[in-house]
Amino acid sequence: MVASLLTSIELAAWETLTAKERVDRLIAEGMRPIAEKVRGITTPSTGVRWGLRGVVGPDGQRVRLEIVRVGNRIYTSSQAVARFLERLQPCPVDGVPTTRSPAARRRSADAAATELERLGV
Repeated sequence: MVASLLTSIELAAWETLTAKERVDRLIAEGMRPIAEKVRGITTPSTGVRWGLRGVVGPDGQRVRLEIVRVGNRIYTSSQAVARFLERLQPCPVDGVPTTRSPAARRRSADAAATELERLGV
């Protein structure tokens, strides 16, 4: 819960920065062309798409990679890529994973059905 709140605040902060402030932040973090920063993770065009359109995160909100366009090149930083990937990870609540395996879901459904039958519902 706290992690998703911080990410929303962090994302809102990025959205409210001016272009100069965005460039200054990424320069301070070692801004490089996006092709260099996403190499080994995905293709440069996917990195650009992550910055322009974003990806729907585990909480249903759109998450965008922090990018800046300078001329005809798009730049980001390693820290921005790390923050983006971190925001896409599901946050466990009280140590319980947010997703269950198909077998765990089946066991839970079977247990619920048994309990409903026992109650006569």
